[in-house]
Amino acid sequence: VALEKMGMALLAVRFVPVLRKLAVRSEVIMMHRPVVCVEQRRWKVKKFKKGKKEQAVVSTTEEAPQVVDEDEDETEEDEIMDILGNEYGDRLKGKLKATTERLEQQLSRMRGSKPTPELLDAARVEAYHSIQPLSAVAQVSVKSATALEVRCFDPEVTIEVRKALTKLDGLSLNPIDNGNGVLTIPFPKPSAEARALAAKNATHTAEQTKRKIRRIRDKARDDLKKYASDKSNGVSDDDKHRRLTFIDDLVSDAIKSATAKLESKKADIMGGAEK
Repeated sequence: VALEKMGMALLAVRFVPVLRKLAVRSEVIMMHRPVVCVEQRRWKVKKFKKGKKEQAVVSTTEEAPQVVDEDEDETEEDEIMDILGNEYGDRLKGKLKATTERLEQQLSRMRGSKPTPELLDAARVEAYHSIQPLSAVAQVSVKSATALEVRCFDPEVTIEVRKALTKLDGLSLNPIDNGNGVLTIPFPKPSAEARALAAKNATHTAEQTKRKIRRIRDKARDDLKKYASDKSNGVSDDDKHRRLTFIDDLVSDAIKSATAKLESKKADIMGGAEK
């Protein structure tokens, strides 16, 4: 028994320093360990292309409000294809057409000398447990030269329709409830200041569109330059010149179309000016 006790005492003396070191190390680790909240956040990295620069954005599951600049839209990376072929030409025409059509849609939502149903296209109504376009729950028509009429398919959603209309940016609408799901929206004759501001906004929107068109042109020129630099593609100087002319002609037509749409809208805006 005495020998057994002596052996245990020797073991204790031998391992005490080791245990002390382990205790100290554990304490240091706990001191430097970051505090973890009960509500963990997951992080992810999103990559997107903006212009020609690639950026990495770190975001949480709680998304922050984003400010969208229509002049800085994202550009898609086109797959490599025959730049001289019809497919590339058709794709280029499609991009330019979509850009000018978007301008036409934007201008239609700006007030001119007389109210039009398109002014309300951007309205979104919270009805039937979902967000829906105004056209899904009501019909809009011109009541007079200074008023629009909105007829709700279901009178029960009239209040929500009215709320949606009052939230439309830049219009400051005050719909009048006539009962039975019918709303009248007065549009007083715009003042000279209001017309000047509307014309300025239309011009700014058209200039944004023209910048987009020029970016499409620059991208097409870069594509042609890269494609022609590869000798295996067999692109001659004449081929390159013809394709450049084709690109420039398409862009020129798109710019003219955007200018014509702007002038038409400005004429509509100023049509209510006092003579």
